Amino acid sequence: IEWWDREVAKSLLGQRATREIGKAELQTKCSELIAVFHEDRLPDDFSDIYPPDTIETPSNMARQIQWVEGGQRWIERAKKARWQSRGQRSRWLEESPTSVSKLEKFDRTLEEEWRDRFEDRQAEYREEQKSAVAAGKELLNWSYYDAPNDVPTIQPGWQSLYLIRGTYQDMANDFTVGWHPEFETLKESEHDDSESSD
Repeated sequence: IEWWDREVAKSLLGQRATREIGKAELQTKCSELIAVFHEDRLPDDFSDIYPPDTIETPSNMARQIQWVEGGQRWIERAKKARWQSRGQRSRWLEESPTSVSKLEKFDRTLEEEWRDRFEDRQAEYREEQKSAVAAGKELLNWSYYDAPNDVPTIQPGWQSLYLIRGTYQDMANDFTVGWHPEFETLKESEHDDSESSD
Protein backbone atom coordinates (compact mmCIF):
# COMPACT_ATOMS: atom_id res chain seq x y z
CA ILE A 1 0.00 0.00 0.00
CA GLU A 2 2.87 2.37 0.81
CA TRP A 3 4.28 1.98 -2.72
CA TRP A 4 0.83 2.33 -4.29
CA ASP A 5 0.03 5.52 -2.33
CA ARG A 6 3.38 7.05 -3.25
CA GLU A 7 2.92 6.29 -6.96
CA VAL A 8 -0.64 7.67 -6.98
CA ALA A 9 0.56 10.87 -5.28
CA LYS A 10 3.43 11.20 -7.77
CA SER A 11 0.95 10.70 -10.61
CA LEU A 12 -1.38 13.40 -9.28
CA LEU A 13 1.56 15.78 -8.85
CA GLY A 14 2.81 15.06 -12.37
CA GLN A 15 6.04 13.51 -11.11
CA ARG A 16 5.68 10.25 -13.06
CA ALA A 17 6.67 9.76 -16.69
CA THR A 18 3.15 8.47 -17.35
CA ARG A 19 0.02 9.24 -15.37
CA GLU A 20 -1.12 5.60 -15.31
CA ILE A 21 0.40 2.75 -13.34
CA GLY A 22 0.80 0.04 -15.92
CA LYS A 23 0.03 -3.64 -15.50
CA ALA A 24 3.69 -4.63 -15.94
CA GLU A 25 4.82 -2.12 -13.31
CA LEU A 26 2.22 -3.39 -10.85
CA GLN A 27 3.15 -7.03 -11.53
CA THR A 28 6.85 -6.23 -11.00
CA LYS A 29 6.11 -4.62 -7.64
CA CYS A 30 3.94 -7.59 -6.59
CA SER A 31 6.74 -9.98 -7.57
CA GLU A 32 9.21 -7.98 -5.47
CA LEU A 33 6.91 -8.16 -2.44
CA ILE A 34 6.40 -11.90 -2.87
CA ALA A 35 10.18 -12.39 -3.09
CA VAL A 36 10.65 -10.50 0.18
CA PHE A 37 8.20 -12.79 1.97
CA HIS A 38 9.71 -15.93 0.46
CA GLU A 39 13.26 -14.87 1.24
CA ASP A 40 12.24 -14.87 4.89
CA ARG A 41 15.50 -13.33 6.11
CA LEU A 42 15.30 -11.70 9.50
CA PRO A 43 17.42 -8.54 9.83
CA ASP A 44 19.71 -7.82 12.77
CA ASP A 45 18.60 -4.45 14.09
CA PHE A 46 19.83 -4.59 17.69
CA SER A 47 23.47 -5.75 17.72
CA ASP A 48 24.72 -2.16 17.89
CA ILE A 49 21.94 -0.77 20.10
CA TYR A 50 22.42 -0.64 23.85
CA PRO A 51 19.66 -0.43 26.43
CA PRO A 52 18.96 2.85 28.17
CA ASP A 53 20.38 3.17 31.68
CA THR A 54 16.84 3.44 33.02
CA ILE A 55 15.64 -0.08 32.19
CA GLU A 56 14.62 -2.11 35.19
CA THR A 57 16.11 -5.46 36.05
CA PRO A 58 13.55 -8.26 35.63
CA SER A 59 13.10 -9.67 39.12
CA ASN A 60 12.79 -13.37 38.28
CA MET A 61 15.81 -13.26 36.00
CA ALA A 62 17.83 -11.64 38.80
CA ARG A 63 16.62 -14.22 41.33
CA GLN A 64 17.66 -17.07 39.06
CA ILE A 65 21.16 -15.57 38.75
CA GLN A 66 21.38 -14.93 42.50
CA TRP A 67 20.45 -18.55 43.26
CA VAL A 68 23.70 -19.60 41.57
CA GLU A 69 25.71 -16.71 43.02
CA GLY A 70 26.16 -15.01 39.67
CA GLY A 71 26.44 -11.53 41.17
CA GLN A 72 25.69 -8.07 39.81
CA ARG A 73 28.04 -8.40 36.84
CA TRP A 74 25.99 -11.34 35.59
CA ILE A 75 22.71 -9.53 36.19
CA GLU A 76 23.85 -6.51 34.14
CA ARG A 77 25.13 -8.75 31.34
CA ALA A 78 21.88 -10.72 31.27
CA LYS A 79 19.75 -7.57 31.40
CA LYS A 80 21.48 -6.15 28.31
CA ALA A 81 21.20 -9.36 26.27
CA ARG A 82 17.55 -9.80 27.28
CA TRP A 83 16.71 -6.21 26.31
CA GLN A 84 18.35 -6.61 22.88
CA SER A 85 16.69 -9.96 22.27
CA ARG A 86 13.22 -8.78 23.28
CA GLY A 87 13.57 -5.64 21.17
CA GLN A 88 14.66 -7.60 18.10
CA ARG A 89 11.94 -10.21 18.50
CA SER A 90 9.31 -7.51 18.95
CA ARG A 91 10.44 -5.73 15.79
CA TRP A 92 10.37 -8.96 13.79
CA LEU A 93 6.84 -9.70 14.97
CA GLU A 94 5.71 -6.20 13.98
CA GLU A 95 7.39 -6.16 10.59
CA SER A 96 7.30 -9.79 9.47
CA PRO A 97 4.24 -11.91 10.18
CA THR A 98 6.11 -14.94 8.88
CA SER A 99 8.61 -14.69 11.76
CA VAL A 100 6.13 -16.14 14.31
CA SER A 101 6.69 -19.75 13.30
CA LYS A 102 10.46 -19.23 13.08
CA LEU A 103 10.55 -17.80 16.61
CA GLU A 104 8.39 -20.61 18.00
CA LYS A 105 10.68 -23.23 16.46
CA PHE A 106 13.75 -21.36 17.71
CA ASP A 107 12.35 -21.24 21.27
CA ARG A 108 11.60 -24.97 21.22
CA THR A 109 15.16 -25.68 20.10
CA LEU A 110 16.60 -23.48 22.86
CA GLU A 111 14.48 -25.22 25.48
CA GLU A 112 15.48 -28.69 24.24
CA GLU A 113 19.18 -27.78 24.27
CA TRP A 114 18.83 -26.33 27.77
CA ARG A 115 16.90 -29.36 29.05
CA ASP A 116 19.66 -31.80 28.01
CA ARG A 117 22.27 -29.80 29.88
CA PHE A 118 19.99 -29.09 32.85
CA GLU A 119 19.24 -32.78 33.35
CA ASP A 120 22.99 -33.52 33.31
CA ARG A 121 23.60 -30.83 35.96
CA GLN A 122 20.73 -32.16 38.06
CA ALA A 123 22.18 -35.67 37.92
CA GLU A 124 25.64 -34.41 38.91
CA TYR A 125 24.14 -32.47 41.79
CA ARG A 126 21.98 -35.35 43.01
CA GLU A 127 24.90 -37.74 42.85
CA GLU A 128 26.74 -35.17 45.01
CA GLN A 129 29.56 -34.74 42.57
CA LYS A 130 28.87 -31.02 42.56
CA SER A 131 27.22 -28.43 44.73
CA ALA A 132 23.90 -27.09 43.45
CA VAL A 133 25.35 -23.60 43.09
CA ALA A 134 28.36 -24.82 41.09
CA ALA A 135 26.16 -26.92 38.80
CA GLY A 136 23.81 -24.00 38.25
CA LYS A 137 26.60 -21.51 37.66
CA GLU A 138 28.05 -23.86 35.06
CA LEU A 139 24.71 -23.89 33.24
CA LEU A 140 24.41 -20.10 33.44
CA ASN A 141 27.92 -19.80 31.99
CA TRP A 142 26.96 -22.21 29.21
CA SER A 143 23.88 -20.12 28.32
CA TYR A 144 26.07 -17.09 27.76
CA TYR A 145 29.41 -18.32 26.49
CA ASP A 146 28.79 -21.66 24.79
CA ALA A 147 25.13 -21.79 23.79
CA PRO A 148 25.61 -19.37 20.87
CA ASN A 149 28.02 -21.94 19.40
CA ASP A 150 26.13 -25.08 20.50
CA VAL A 151 22.55 -24.16 19.60
CA PRO A 152 21.42 -23.80 15.99
CA THR A 153 20.87 -20.15 15.07
CA ILE A 154 17.50 -18.77 14.03
CA GLN A 155 18.63 -18.70 10.39
CA PRO A 156 21.76 -19.56 8.42
CA GLY A 157 24.35 -16.82 8.62
CA TRP A 158 23.03 -15.25 11.85
CA GLN A 159 26.06 -13.88 13.72
CA SER A 160 24.75 -11.90 16.71
CA LEU A 161 25.13 -13.63 20.07
CA TYR A 162 22.54 -11.57 21.93
CA LEU A 163 19.55 -13.43 20.49
CA ILE A 164 20.38 -16.77 22.11
CA ARG A 165 21.80 -15.21 25.27
CA GLY A 166 18.90 -12.83 25.74
CA THR A 167 16.20 -15.35 24.90
CA TYR A 168 17.60 -17.67 27.56
CA GLN A 169 17.43 -14.83 30.09
CA ASP A 170 13.85 -14.06 29.06
CA MET A 171 12.97 -17.75 29.46
CA ALA A 172 14.65 -17.71 32.89
CA ASN A 173 12.57 -14.68 33.85
CA ASP A 174 9.44 -16.66 32.91
CA PHE A 175 10.79 -19.79 34.68
CA THR A 176 10.65 -21.75 31.42
CA VAL A 177 14.31 -22.55 32.07
CA GLY A 178 16.48 -22.22 35.14
CA TRP A 179 20.08 -22.42 36.24
CA HIS A 180 19.98 -23.88 39.76
CA PRO A 181 19.22 -27.65 39.70
CA GLU A 182 16.33 -27.02 42.10
CA PHE A 183 15.09 -23.73 40.62
CA GLU A 184 11.47 -24.92 40.52
CA THR A 185 11.55 -25.80 44.22
CA LEU A 186 13.25 -22.49 45.07
CA LYS A 187 10.60 -20.61 43.10
CA GLU A 188 7.80 -22.37 44.97
CA SER A 189 9.42 -21.96 48.40
CA GLU A 190 9.91 -18.21 47.84
CA HIS A 191 6.30 -17.97 46.67
CA ASP A 192 5.14 -19.80 49.81
CA ASP A 193 7.32 -17.55 52.02
CA SER A 194 5.87 -14.38 50.49
CA GLU A 195 2.31 -15.65 50.99
CA SER A 196 2.93 -16.52 54.64
CA SER A 197 4.40 -13.07 55.31
CA ASP A 198 1.28 -11.31 53.95
